[in-house]
Amino acid sequence: MPITLQTMQTNKANNGFSMILYGDSGSGKTSLIDSIPAGKVLIISIEGGLGVLQNNHHFQECLMPSLKNPAEFSNKITTIYNFLRFENHNYDYVAIDSSSEMERYFQYSQACLASKTVPTLRHIGTAATIMRKTIMEFRDLKKAAGNFVKRPINPIFIAGSFPLEILRNSEQTVTKQFPMLTKKFSQEICGLVDVVARLEVDAGQHRLLRVNQTTDVMAKTRFKSLKNIVQAPGKRINLFEQVCKPVLAEVKGTLTANTQNVTHGIKQTIKK
Repeated sequence: MPITLQTMQTNKANNGFSMILYGDSGSGKTSLIDSIPAGKVLIISIEGGLGVLQNNHHFQECLMPSLKNPAEFSNKITTIYNFLRFENHNYDYVAIDSSSEMERYFQYSQACLASKTVPTLRHIGTAATIMRKTIMEFRDLKKAAGNFVKRPINPIFIAGSFPLEILRNSEQTVTKQFPMLTKKFSQEICGLVDVVARLEVDAGQHRLLRVNQTTDVMAKTRFKSLKNIVQAPGKRINLFEQVCKPVLAEVKGTLTANTQNVTHGIKQTIKK
């Protein structure tokens, strides 16, 4: 059967972007979602930490699997995904809060399906395969052609942060901050998405959304319009205005100099 090849035209690209937003507990990751217009983001609430949000966002809560209902969590995630991809809706974003908890819930789901209360290595291995598939499915919602609504649905995966050991020998042990997932997948997921951003807070309460990698922090961006963003104490980084809009403009080939991220002269006290 012959296939039809497509020619890439930047100014007609009909895709969105995928992003991992990770950081330490209490750094304000969930709060960044608040800047997305209400009604345009569906939040998959696993941690149950949406009390920090001020706007009236839509969310679906996912409960911990149990021996009485071992498939409840997995079925809920599948139902949400199928709704976003195959039904009519107004959402342009989906935020999973958090993917760290999602991975743990998949592990416990596998244990509960085997009538166990504690996941074994076998359960963890099976859960890792399910987690990988799930992340890739949600990531591909950014491809408009695959969705019933024929527009990108941009996924934002929220995660905790942990120091992953990347080198150990007789002289030294080297660690690097990665999204808080199992060791192998924490590295793999960074290659699956377009943006890996770490939210950092220093002693003076300056916040930095880091998208440029350092020797001790994993971060990346595939977009020229996206740079490290610094915000002064008491101020919030506006994820929608400073990340989503310029990135989508770049994807569609309409980025102008006026839409590029700037720090507005804020003294960048956080180490670059």
